[in-house]
Amino acid sequence: MLRWKLIHDYKQANFPPASSTIAYQPPLHLKPLSLSSLLSHSHSKPPPPVPFSPSRSKSQHSDLRYSPVSDLDYGTLLCWATNAVGTQRSPCTFTVFPAGKPDAAASCIAFNETERSVAVSCEPGYSGGVDQSFLLEAWDDGVVRATDASDTPLLQVTGLRPGTRYTLKVFAVNTMGRSQPYVFTAFTLTDVAERRT
Repeated sequence: MLRWKLIHDYKQANFPPASSTIAYQPPLHLKPLSLSSLLSHSHSKPPPPVPFSPSRSKSQHSDLRYSPVSDLDYGTLLCWATNAVGTQRSPCTFTVFPAGKPDAAASCIAFNETERSVAVSCEPGYSGGVDQSFLLEAWDDGVVRATDASDTPLLQVTGLRPGTRYTLKVFAVNTMGRSQPYVFTAFTLTDVAERRT
């Protein structure tokens, strides 16, 4: 049986518009004599062939590279392999989504407040299809007083003033941009020395 495999074993792929290439590697269990391939979209019936650049290797593998150019190039891709023995009966399918900005984080809460720091935990939103990170800004009087960044939505700002109300803004960030902020309020504790007087 002939099978295609997406290089890196992704069944879904997300790409920035008009600039990236999706790569497929079909491991063939038969010698790739006269190997040809067909790639098509499932947008229409019957699906028309779409452009691709096949390349051969010395082993029993062949690569297929596909570059989305317009919005119509995203969706479900169907592919069949053909060699001297025959054509693959059932097509492989891959879903290709355009990458975008991440969705905003949700359900953010402040915890472990001290005189000089505040920790924040959030639920991540949809990443936009690519790796995301998180940015926390602590605002006071219209000025950013402290920031923190992390690959997870667990952040902490330090160096804050005691007994102060801060507006906290959490952003999700990826290579396509930044989400809308999740905005909420937190307070630092009053300084212990001040409380004793």
